[in-house]
Amino acid sequence: MAEQKPTNLNITAKPEDLKGVYANMSIIASTPSESRIDFIYNDHAPSPDSQAPSYLVSRVILSHSQLVALAKALNEHLDKNPGLTGR
Repeated sequence: MAEQKPTNLNITAKPEDLKGVYANMSIIASTPSESRIDFIYNDHAPSPDSQAPSYLVSRVILSHSQLVALAKALNEHLDKNPGLTGR
């Protein structure tokens, strides 16, 4: 297999996207062709009906190979930064 050379990416973002979003929960679902990660903000403030409102703040749809690459990158990041989780 030929070695892949790094690609330089020129990524642009709208100013409103640079601030990011806060999520304290995520849900992962898959179909035979792709995986989806929903990032959710769950508001823990009490409400009259005792249900905490939750809001979808972002949805990311990935191929299965990209999901595996993301999982690997996240695990490597956590392994390199043990203070983040007490690992």
